[in-house]
Amino acid sequence: MMTAEELRQAQKDIQKETFLCAEECKKEGDFIEPIYDGVYDVEKYLASSPRIMWILKEPYDDFTSEGKPTGGGWAIYDCFTPEKAWKCKTWHRVIYATYGIINHCKYDKNKRDLNMAEVLQQIAYINISKIPAFSQSIDRDIQSKYRIWRLLLIKQISTYNPQILIFGNTFKYFKSDLIGNNTEPQKRIDGVIDIYKKEEKLFLDAYHPQSRLNEELYVNSIIENCINI
Repeated sequence: MMTAEELRQAQKDIQKETFLCAEECKKEGDFIEPIYDGVYDVEKYLASSPRIMWILKEPYDDFTSEGKPTGGGWAIYDCFTPEKAWKCKTWHRVIYATYGIINHCKYDKNKRDLNMAEVLQQIAYINISKIPAFSQSIDRDIQSKYRIWRLLLIKQISTYNPQILIFGNTFKYFKSDLIGNNTEPQKRIDGVIDIYKKEEKLFLDAYHPQSRLNEELYVNSIIENCINI
């Protein structure tokens, strides 16, 4: 595994590549700078056991008067301070699940300490697309965006070298590249989550954190399949 200094520099290099890729894939109209992703605190991430990465679809920021996505030019993990994190519903289940994995405890709906959100500072977080988009994603669009960002995404996973990868309805795009399309899950909880393992890495094919799945079921299905690896 890289040292903190090496990983910090690698993240800077990835951000430069992200900007260049965004320039190359822009369509007609104004250029939208990407929303960068990765690790908030390199030292905390490297010290985490296990190292956890969440992989979601695409970020969103602001919209023009015509209703088109705009904004960008900031890092998604800027929102990983406790005050900001609890304001975004997407992060709630990410916080609960990550906190449970790290602290070996199940979901408790009555426990919502502001500082629980600090666990986000220990994870790696990436989106398939780095360009501000609409708040709802369409599968066929994400598939095409995966093809655009594929090489950079694989590089991010290799660079951060997580031990647990949690996919928020995104595993189907990565499966062929990471474990092969014909690989069967080691464990399947029907209608909830599929679990794969390869080379000491755990791959969790889960729903998006904003899915309609019961929150306790969603969070505990992730925690219970991670704390005993």
